[in-house]
Formats: sequence, structure tokens, C-alpha cells
Amino acid sequence: MMKQLAFTITMALALFVVAAASDTLFNRISDASLDAAGLSMNHISGLQIHRIITSTFLTHGGTVFWRSWIALIIILALCELRIGTARTAGAFWLGHFLTVIAMALVIVPVLRLTTDEAGAIVYTAIDVGPSAGYFTCLGVVVVTISNRRLRAIVSTCIVFALIALSLWRFSSIRESPHVFLADSAHALAFIGGALAARGLRLRTKTPSTGRRS
Repeated sequence: MMKQLAFTITMALALFVVAAASDTLFNRISDASLDAAGLSMNHISGLQIHRIITSTFLTHGGTVFWRSWIALIIILALCELRIGTARTAGAFWLGHFLTVIAMALVIVPVLRLTTDEAGAIVYTAIDVGPSAGYFTCLGVVVVTISNRRLRAIVSTCIVFALIALSLWRFSSIRESPHVFLADSAHALAFIGGALAARGLRLRTKTPSTGRRS
């Protein structure tokens, strides 16, 4: 089981160690840590691409850390058991990277063109967390559900819930721009993961039934 969940265990341990080192297990993240390792669309424009990785291993701390940590463990474990370690790691990191790029090149520019104040706010808002990666993996998990009706119901409910939540968060974008960015990224990541898994026709691993001679 340890070998089957190698990526899940590695990511969970890494997030826990970073949280302990940054004092965010039970406390909110400091402004210094956000400035040093967080990610904003402004950083992407400045080609500070390394922040896509550094921001992944931090959260906003306290209850946000524990919620994100538990979600990461559950979703990555499900994904890893269904499609394997290498594919799960690829889905997580590629999904995380592409979601950030899509936010920087599509979502935020559209906001800046249509709503000057909101666009300016989200452009400089700093966020952290691994959620874009594990929401991509959640999309993969849902697409690999074998029952077609259940798969359609679950995927539709999640998509509508994520989009509705993102639209609702828009009303408080001035107070919590990073929350709006996170919810928008979750919707993009889930849809992207689901479409990629469907396009690649990913299926759950099938155990070997015979012995090698």
C-alpha cells in the first residue's frame, strides 16, 4: 500500500513539514511568507515561474491548512489507486501549472478588460495552496467512475457547484480576492482534469490475474 500511494504520501509529508516550518499548522500565514513564496498573476507576468512551485506547498494556515491537507490526501489517494503513481503525479503538476497559466492569460485579463477595479485587485492578489493540482486529480477520479449515469451526475453536480461558488465569491472580490481566484482555479482545474482524462481515455488499473513464468 505504501508503494501504491507513494505520491500521496510524499505530497502529504511535504505539506505538513512546510506547514510546521512556516508556523501555519494552527496559525494564519504571515505576510512575509506570502510575499516570499506566494503567487499572483503579477508574478507570472514578471516571469517568476518558480512561484508556481513554491506556492504549492503553502496554505493560508490554521483550519485552511487542515482542510486542504485532508482533501489532498483523499483525492490523491483515490487518483493514485485508480490510475497509478506516475499518472497521478503528472496530472497534479501539469494540471496545477496549466490552471495557473490559464488564470494568468485568460481569466484575469478578461476581468481587467471588463471590470477595471476587480481586475486590478485580482492581478496583484497573492494566493498559495495545492488545490489546483488536486482538483485536477478529482476531475480524473470522477471521469474514471465506471457507472456512466453516476459519472454524469457527479461530474455535473461538481461543475455547477464550483462555477456557482466562483460567481458568488465575485461579490466579495474586494475583501477576499484570493478566495475568488482559488474558486475560479478549482473550476478550471476540475474541468481540465476531467476533459484530459476523457480525451486520453484513462481507465482504472486492472490487477494482474496471472503469474509470470
